[in-house]
This record gives sequence, C-alpha cells and structure tokens, in this order.
Amino acid sequence: MSAEESVELNARVRALFEQYQKAGRSERSQLEKPLRSIIPKLVRLASVCYKEDHLDNALSLYTLLLELGQALGEKRLVALAHNSLGSVYWALGKSDEALEHYQKALKLYKSVEDVPSQCLMLSRIGQVFGSLQKEKEAMEFIEKALTLAPKDPRIWEAKGRILEALGRHEEAAGFYRDALLLDPDFEEAQQALKRVESTSKTSFTSVPD
Repeated sequence: MSAEESVELNARVRALFEQYQKAGRSERSQLEKPLRSIIPKLVRLASVCYKEDHLDNALSLYTLLLELGQALGEKRLVALAHNSLGSVYWALGKSDEALEHYQKALKLYKSVEDVPSQCLMLSRIGQVFGSLQKEKEAMEFIEKALTLAPKDPRIWEAKGRILEALGRHEEAAGFYRDALLLDPDFEEAQQALKRVESTSKTSFTSVPD
C-alpha cells in the first residue's frame, strides 16, 4: 500500500535529513549521497500517493522533497516540489496555497529557462483563477502560456477548463476541439468535450415549455 509505505519512508528519510542538518561539513558530505539517492523514490511515491488520492501523504512527501531541494541547492527539485504542492493544495480546495506554490514554481522555471514548465505553471495558475471566477487574471495567465506554446494542446485544453469554470460551455467546447485538432488522442480533452456537450444538451432539454 503506497500510503503505508510513504509514512515509513518519510520517517526514515526525515531522520536522515535531520542528521544531515546537524552534522559538520565532513560528515555532511558522507550523508549527502544517500539523501540524493533516495530522491527519485520519494518523487515516484509522492506521485503515486497523489494519483491514488492519499493527499495528506503526498503533501508530507512533497514538503520533504522541498526541504531536501532547498538544503541541497537543487533548484529544479525545489521547482518540482512547489509545482506538486500547488496541485495537492488545489485538490484539497486550498486555492490560496495552490497559487502561492505555482507562482514560486513559475519563478524558478523562469530562472532555469524551462519554457515547457513555465507554460504548465501559467496554465495552472490561470485555471485556479478561473475556478475562483476571476476571469481577468485567468485569461491573462492562459494567454501568456499560449504565446509561449501556441501548439501545445494542453494549453488549449486548459483554456477550455477556465471557460467551463466560468460557465461559458460553448466557448469551452471550441477550445477542447482545438486541443483535439493538435492531438486527437488527448484523453482529457476528449472527456472534457463530452462533458460540456452533455451539459449543454441537458441545459437545453431541461427548459420548460
């Protein structure tokens, strides 16, 4: 069970990390190697916990990864942790915390000139604003993402999600179709298009005579 394994691994790595923080320079160099070697497993396990909806476990693991990245000077790991923490907090319904982490991740991805990840953060920030019914901010961020990656179907799908959250289902359907033109096998866009089309039909047929 990934949740049980995450608790055990979290405790074990946390203990090693605390030992590392208290150690002198020479001892730290010896402890750094095992800490670095466990990072890929932590990332995989945190991802599994998130996908299986064990959000508290995912939160703990990504927080540990953030601390490790900061201590080891691994900027990309810190960015990954902020990105993932943003997604966990969003899943928990904590939009302010999600925005804070996404914005920190965006800043880090800009500093390492990682354009694809910048686009992802811009689209996620836009989607959070859309869920908060803040249309101006949502569109500002999603348009920035589209400017950077006009052929990325994920960004067009994200714009559809924003419009759907704002109740503009017909417009959303158009952007889901645009995403599918770029990638006909894009499952999330396929499902989203079916959802908004079904909602539109339901709304139409439910109008009384």
